[in-house]
Amino acid sequence: MPVCNLCDRYFVDKNALRMHTESKHEIECNYCDRTFRTSDGRDQHERTKHSFDCNICNRQFSSREALDQHEEAKHPPGYECRYCDKEFASDGARIQHQNAKHAP
Repeated sequence: MPVCNLCDRYFVDKNALRMHTESKHEIECNYCDRTFRTSDGRDQHERTKHSFDCNICNRQFSSREALDQHEEAKHPPGYECRYCDKEFASDGARIQHQNAKHAP
């Protein structure tokens, strides 16, 4: 039988517990002080406001550690722009970026 970990009330199923939690308790962001009425709202907030973005493929991660693991596995050291922190898989892509973003 599911139980609310905030008020110790028991429920007949997980759906009833979820509905109780969303209607009776504020759901806190795991990274800041914001609170939400629904877990979906909190989850969307965390994905958009507290994500760590890969600067090569723009994939988002919920922790710095997950981003680091992704970069090591999917983007081995490549060609780094001399003007910013972006890395590229080929020297041609790096040169094209530098000409487009940093040329006078």
